[in-house]
Amino acid sequence: MTRELVIEPTPFGARAALLADGRLLEVGLADRDAASVLGVVWLGRVRAVDHALDAAFVDCGLSEDGWLGARDARALSGRARGAPIAMGGS
Repeated sequence: MTRELVIEPTPFGARAALLADGRLLEVGLADRDAASVLGVVWLGRVRAVDHALDAAFVDCGLSEDGWLGARDARALSGRARGAPIAMGGS
């Protein structure tokens, strides 16, 4: 699988797209004037798992809980592609 990250600067910030074999996987927007925490490593605690969203809400010391999608959680943990998100490492 070929992955490609395309970043386009704009007068308002930047746009980024993640492609896999030429197919769009994700799009990200960054406002030039907004404070950002992207790319920062955070220590957090899972507060809740929402199986309908296939995601977890993580307390990482910000004013609101962060959102961690199952796809990202699986990639970080090395779990199988279809493994559901769960608390407690199960």
